[in-house]
Amino acid sequence: MVIPPLVLALICAVCCGLLVLANSVTRDKIAAAEAASIQDSLQELPDAGTFTEIPDFTPKDNDRAAATALYMDEKGQAAVLITADGYNKGGLQVVVGVNRDGAVTGISFVTVSETPGLGTKVQSNPELLVDNLVGLSDTAAVDGVDGIFVGPFDLSISMGMPGQFDAPEFQAAITRIVAACHAAGKYCMFFTGTADGVVDGFRRGFDAMAYSLDAALFIQGVKRDVEDIRSRL
Repeated sequence: MVIPPLVLALICAVCCGLLVLANSVTRDKIAAAEAASIQDSLQELPDAGTFTEIPDFTPKDNDRAAATALYMDEKGQAAVLITADGYNKGGLQVVVGVNRDGAVTGISFVTVSETPGLGTKVQSNPELLVDNLVGLSDTAAVDGVDGIFVGPFDLSISMGMPGQFDAPEFQAAITRIVAACHAAGKYCMFFTGTADGVVDGFRRGFDAMAYSLDAALFIQGVKRDVEDIRSRL
């Protein structure tokens, strides 16, 4: 007599064996396809030569994005493979070309799995971002960008700490953003839902503050009027 738990164990063992077999058969093919996709993207960089991977490169990351590989061609152009998190984990993978002077030569997309029609516009509409980054170096500002609007929720989410506005890391990021905008001669704007936040924002150096939401202001106004009416009856 076959005991049901034994049957279940055998089924699980067979399934595990099939998964191991499938992985062994497809692993090399997947790796080869990924390598080919990266090479195709490298060749899309302006004046691209024959890129070879630098084997002793140490990956760098900041929790949301990681520089995972470094390539160099015979012309001295370097290319960094960067994988970043958007709304999808690792949803954006690009190669960024850099010349001998440290200026960006071009950006080529390896994979983009962001929201169709919204997040994917960063690839399909290069004039929105990519074109403005070409030629950028650590001593230049991005042309075509008049200012930066900081949404605290968006920023905290991108840093992996949703809503933690008092966290030292978040506050340090705000300070860096304001300093970078002032150094580049760009307007710097911030959103807050309180009057105290508006005052604090201007004191920190923001050029403009967005205060609350229209619906919230409407509700506050109605509550204030209702309380006033009740107090006079």
